[in-house]
Amino acid sequence: MAVTSMEPATENPAPAPPDWNFVARHWRGLLPLWFSYWVVNFVVGIVSSVVVATIAAIFRSDAGYEPTLIFAMFFAIWFAVAAISVWQIVGLWRSANRHIELRAEIGKGSFWARAAKFAAVVMAINFAVIFVKDGLPQLAEATRIAFLGDPEIAPYSLRTMRNGTEAEITGGFKYGLTADFSKILKASPQIKVVHLHSGGGRIGEARKLYSVIKDKGLTTYVSLECASACTLAFAGGKERFIARRARLGFHAPSFPGMTAADMKDAIADQSKLFVEAGFSAPFVSRALNTPSSTLWKPAADELVRAHAITSVVDNARFAVSGYGSDASKERIDAFMVKSLPLMQATKAKYPARYEAALNEFYESYISGDTEREQFAKARKRILAMLEELRPMADDDVIVDFARMQRDSYEYLASRSAASCYFYASGADKGRNFTEDLGAELVNRERELNERIVLTAAPRREIPAGEMKVVFAKMFKSPGVPALTAEERALLKADTVAPDRHGAYCQATIKFYNAILALPQSYAATALRLILKSSN
Repeated sequence: MAVTSMEPATENPAPAPPDWNFVARHWRGLLPLWFSYWVVNFVVGIVSSVVVATIAAIFRSDAGYEPTLIFAMFFAIWFAVAAISVWQIVGLWRSANRHIELRAEIGKGSFWARAAKFAAVVMAINFAVIFVKDGLPQLAEATRIAFLGDPEIAPYSLRTMRNGTEAEITGGFKYGLTADFSKILKASPQIKVVHLHSGGGRIGEARKLYSVIKDKGLTTYVSLECASACTLAFAGGKERFIARRARLGFHAPSFPGMTAADMKDAIADQSKLFVEAGFSAPFVSRALNTPSSTLWKPAADELVRAHAITSVVDNARFAVSGYGSDASKERIDAFMVKSLPLMQATKAKYPARYEAALNEFYESYISGDTEREQFAKARKRILAMLEELRPMADDDVIVDFARMQRDSYEYLASRSAASCYFYASGADKGRNFTEDLGAELVNRERELNERIVLTAAPRREIPAGEMKVVFAKMFKSPGVPALTAEERALLKADTVAPDRHGAYCQATIKFYNAILALPQSYAATALRLILKSSN
């Protein structure tokens, strides 16, 4: 009698791949375990490197920084690496299982096959860790750049100034900036200077902007800050200038998932650009080896020595810039109130005066005046207001103001008789003496100007009799010498010869000492009359 099998019928197994089909045979686990472990691992290392390099070469764009191609490159690289890794690990696992089955059929153990399966698990975990650590951040960053408008980088803005001869780039360096700037250049071919005000952004976009600036032979200028990727664009200038208060900030490049080799290549690439622009090699080495978490801000003299800048310029060379990407009247209003206590006090107490000053300041900015021209206009308006309000300030404020003036005359007289004369006489009303006076005196004056605005109020008229009493007491205090006839004549003269400037200053100092020696109420009374008569 025939014996019928109790096992269910099974379909014929798939035919084994031909011997030459190495990829399929490994995937099916048909290769010897030693071959799958040693040879395949070695081949995978070589193939992975070749595949990554090939994909990077395929997606390299002649147009430079193209976010969609960057995303496509990262996606293709990680897809290929993932596919190769899965093929490698699954094939090794299956080959180990097959080896275990064959060893079991002949009653032998499978230590090495089980060790190979453990190694496959380690490989899988290692790939997952690398992908989470490097792959996901790179793909996420590339997605933000290509499809979300790079939201973590500040928006940029562009404007032309000084009848279209200068342009300003403000904000983050992100995709589209160079294309938009090129449109500005096409519309205003007379542009010769580009102002840069940025904390950085994408290096790729900065390289594109560098090329445009260099090809057009433009001058680059920084009024306040240019850091990170911005310095690449700055390097493109035929001449490169910064303002006295400006700072350039340098550090190493960075991108999620960068390896040490990637960092080395990126630094070498940027170093080549800076050196070609004329920067000294030691300077560039230090700049690009500064960790990306910090900024190196070299002093102006070091920048000059390294040929990173042509020179430092004063505030009369270029149009005013550096107020940020939102250079609206409201933003300038916030800047003035925050940085100038005098303007904050004026806005609070005299809003109409403040609004007039703000409008003039903003119109000067929009029209492309230089910073010196802008501040000269503002200073003229502010000085006129202060001259009107000084006689109306509280007694202690007026006396402190006179004491500050006396100290200023003494400070200037010890350095330049001419400066002291022009400051004391007011013969050069357009001159700004801020740089001539020390920081302590300048700060005292700023504080007093604020106090003048805050305490100014209508004051009673001073009777002639009261004034006679006050002036009769002048020069009567112990140790206060009286003015000579010659000194009185000097103080009354419309003009003073240069060789008498020193004598004029000393006479002025004596006069103020006589007033300051009086009791505060008498001194304030005399000063109010003097301040009113000078208006």
